Amino acid sequence: MNCFKVNILIILLVECFIFTGCNEKKFNISGTIETVQIDINSEVQGKITKVLKEEGDSVQEGEIVAIVDSENQKLLVKSAEENVKLKELKLLDIKAGTRKEQIKQAEAQVKAARTKLDELKHGTRQEEINKAQIAVNTAKISYDYLSEKYEEAKKLHETNAISNDELAEIKYKFDTSLGNYNSAIASLELLKNGPTKETIKVADAGVEQAVANLELLKSGSTVEAIKMVEAELESSKILLEQAKLVLSRYEIKSQVRGTLVQKNLEIGDIVNMGTNIGTVSDLSNMFITTYVTQRNLGLVKVNDEVTLKSNLNPKQIIKGKITYISSEAEYTPKNTETSEAKENTVFKIKVEVLDNIEKLRPGMTLDVILS
Repeated sequence: MNCFKVNILIILLVECFIFTGCNEKKFNISGTIETVQIDINSEVQGKITKVLKEEGDSVQEGEIVAIVDSENQKLLVKSAEENVKLKELKLLDIKAGTRKEQIKQAEAQVKAARTKLDELKHGTRQEEINKAQIAVNTAKISYDYLSEKYEEAKKLHETNAISNDELAEIKYKFDTSLGNYNSAIASLELLKNGPTKETIKVADAGVEQAVANLELLKSGSTVEAIKMVEAELESSKILLEQAKLVLSRYEIKSQVRGTLVQKNLEIGDIVNMGTNIGTVSDLSNMFITTYVTQRNLGLVKVNDEVTLKSNLNPKQIIKGKITYISSEAEYTPKNTETSEAKENTVFKIKVEVLDNIEKLRPGMTLDVILS
């Protein structure tokens, strides 16, 4: 006799015994507690610097599970904060009216913008190339030094002379020095090749903007000018909030309370947007999947409240509610033809656990008392 016939037979015997032995027409079925599995995914790209939870640890909703290196994003937030302050000061100044010092400053900005444009049009000066070459040489010294240290660290790590964290720290410094070195080389090449058409266009636009600002100061503040600065301030505040929002995502948090049942990362790992770092079993959303035979299907319906009991504590009464009843029978043999055989079919139901959740755990067996 195969497994599905054995299971159906057990359900039928249990239901028949209780159904015929009690005038109240109550019957019991059993099921195992399950929970919803929630994946925790990274919303940013970077290197993991801290892992705060291990498999089996309990987590609260909103609790940090891991942290991604956020130094660059912190700088962007700081820059956005400074930009908001500048826009606030600009709005105060324009509302207070134009001062002679402001006009002189605007004239100086026009002069500086035109000087920069002339320099770009006439090519890069040798002094700038020399400075860029010095920067390349300095970056290469740092890169060579850290490259050697990293190779030594890998050998030490193979003999367990240093820990994983120490190796990861040296590799991080090495990767940073490599990035600085490549950036310095790119800057030098850009200077040697001279400015692009796009660079000149940007500088030309800078001159036009500086001239426009000067003319605006000379003509005095208009209602339109004040509104324009107010709009700039509002835009800078939005950019600041966006930067802060992105920064908050470098702390990877659990969306639910539960248990971390799977961890997919370690310190030093690189994650991208969407990388799955682990899975949490949601302890606030427990349910039981079980089956009811065709003969008793008419005694249950969705949203019926039921009583749940555990063999570990039979006196404890737990409330439940039927949230799903399958519309199709399961475990039905293909050659079923007689009415008697059709009575052996079962229908899957789901029962939501409504209370005493803190005392229950996934995998526990509960009796579902139906009537």
